[in-house]
Amino acid sequence: MLIHQLSKKSGVSIDTIRYYTKLGILPVTQRPAGSRSYSDYDESALEYLTEIRLAKSAGFTLMEIKQYIKEWNDGQITPDTAIDILHKKIAMVRKKKSELDAIEAILKSKITQLRP
Repeated sequence: MLIHQLSKKSGVSIDTIRYYTKLGILPVTQRPAGSRSYSDYDESALEYLTEIRLAKSAGFTLMEIKQYIKEWNDGQITPDTAIDILHKKIAMVRKKKSELDAIEAILKSKITQLRP
């Protein structure tokens, strides 16, 4: 599918898709069309975009995502290694959540203090 079709189906902007493609985290095939070539994405691109969105939401950077995709595709990451990586990220998320909970408590306390 062409980039605009992928953008429509996924809800991800064309610029973001181009950026992910440039980083090498979104597979693409170049399709010749006369003197030009077009980026052609298969259905797996939708899955990649979903996984990238999920990984970013979980706190992975794009560089981490790129590294893990490459290592996974090269067979360098075993399922056990992937599980370890995910457990570490869960620990980081829990720590961040704890920090945000503390900030929320402070803000609520300030509101209580400011009320007459």
